[in-house]
This record gives sequence, structure tokens and C-alpha cells, in this order.
Amino acid sequence: MDIRSLRYAITLAEELHFGRAAQRHYIGAQPFGWHIKELERELGVRLFERTSRRVAVTPVGRRVLAEARAIVEAVDALTDSHRWAESDEEDPTIGVLGGVVDKAPKLTESTAMVSRHTSLYMDAPAIGSPRSPMSRCPA
Repeated sequence: MDIRSLRYAITLAEELHFGRAAQRHYIGAQPFGWHIKELERELGVRLFERTSRRVAVTPVGRRVLAEARAIVEAVDALTDSHRWAESDEEDPTIGVLGGVVDKAPKLTESTAMVSRHTSLYMDAPAIGSPRSPMSRCPA
């Protein structure tokens, strides 16, 4: 059992439609259904009643899904708290040498885009500046 399968089951309970639930996770309905069946097999209970026309949550499915929601919320909270936590560790450093110097504007532009969505920070001192790794190389 994995968190992804729990998320899939929660989404199916919200949508009550395999196709729409699968779309929300950007996968096909058939592999989505395989994940649901595998989760039911692992738990040893039927979470959903299915017919060709409808999907319904079983009584035991409601109980399992309530616990699944609590688990997923706890995992999300744990992930969020660690992502933004203060750290005594130094920020990672990424070095770029050689032939990519002429692509530095594009690299800086791409890194700035990534930085807006993650904690990545790029500090690109000019070659020859005291902070540049190249300034420490013997001539």
C-alpha cells in the first residue's frame, strides 16, 4: 500500500467516476482502476461497489477512507513542515564551468523560474571575481 493509492481512493470517493478521478491524477482510467483493485486486495475489503453505470462507496469503504484522509493529511503536513523548516545546514551550491558560460543568461533565467517554486537559490558570481571558483584555479 502506498500514499498514491490512498489518494486515488479518496479522489474516486469524491468523483464517483473512474474516468474523472483518473483525470485528476493525469493517468488513464484503466491503470487507475488497477490501483484501486490492488488497494482493495491489500486491505481485504471492498471499498467501492461498481456497476457499468455507477460507483458507490461501501460502508466499510467510508470508514477506511476516513482513515485514509487522516493519513494523507498527516503526510502532507509532515512534508510541508519539513520543506519550510529552518536548517543549520548550508544551502547547496551548484557550480557551472566551461562551455556553458555563454548560456549563463538562459541558465540564470531557468534557475530563477525554479527558485520561485522551490527553495533553490543560484548565486552566479562573475568569472574572475574573488567568489568565483575559477579565481581559485592556478593560471
